[in-house]
Amino acid sequence: MDAKRIVMGIYGILAVLILLSSSSFGATKCVNTGGTGGCYSSIQTAINIAATDDTVEVWAGTYTEPVSIGKKITLRTKGYENTIIMPAAGNAVTFVTGSSDAKIVGFKIEAPAGIGICCDRQNVSIWVENCVIQNCSDIGLYFR
Repeated sequence: MDAKRIVMGIYGILAVLILLSSSSFGATKCVNTGGTGGCYSSIQTAINIAATDDTVEVWAGTYTEPVSIGKKITLRTKGYENTIIMPAAGNAVTFVTGSSDAKIVGFKIEAPAGIGICCDRQNVSIWVENCVIQNCSDIGLYFR
């Protein structure tokens, strides 16, 4: 009887650990320029679909779209310096309300007709790691 209780207790603890680990780590969405292999072709589409704490992993390529982040996600590259966000017009990356603790990691960011990275709201904390911000017509990094 005691052995059965111990085994049931161990199973209970394992079940709780599995539930906690699956809920505390977000899913990963992938992006590549062709939208192949189950990935999206647009960074913004992947961001829109991502939930809080998800990761959007972007493969090497040049993405000519502006990106807006309004939730706590990690936007990271799979090919540092070969992954470029360079919209034809406007800001390259904008963090808006809801983006506290969002991260952007490993991109080359260019904004020939705008701001490289814009933090568009007060009281928003963001993480920018290992990014190169260059060739911006306005400002590279701007906090409003």
